[in-house]
Amino acid sequence: MRIGGFYIPSDQVISFVYDKSDYPALRRIRKEFPSEPDPKALTEEQHGECLNAMKDYARKHHHLYALPISYPSMEGPIEEFSVIFVTRRTAFSRQAFHALDKKMDSERLEQFVPGEREQKVQKLIEDIYGFNHKFITTYIDDSLYLPLS
Repeated sequence: MRIGGFYIPSDQVISFVYDKSDYPALRRIRKEFPSEPDPKALTEEQHGECLNAMKDYARKHHHLYALPISYPSMEGPIEEFSVIFVTRRTAFSRQAFHALDKKMDSERLEQFVPGEREQKVQKLIEDIYGFNHKFITTYIDDSLYLPLS
């Protein structure tokens, strides 16, 4: 599946969600790191839990779909994993993506063009979350269900 939306660097995500989310896994992480940790100090599991906490927070508070992804490569190191606030999607198979680029680099995909919906989400991301962001198009496995409201 080809998706488009606003990619947020993981250090910003972790900083934002660390004290704001009541996500259960974050309570465990806060016991180990009472103050906001350097993202590099987190284990892969802890890093992933912070991203999932952002997904949970965005959905609960603003009805946004934030999806943990690796960008630009699907198989990047944990430092490349962060979240995308999804605004667009279209069917696109893994086979088609692999045929387009053997390394499955998302920058090779046909890019979505931001429109009116993106302007609204962008304003929310900037005003409420204060995130620096980049509008991207990337690939996720077709088996993922993405509700867009």
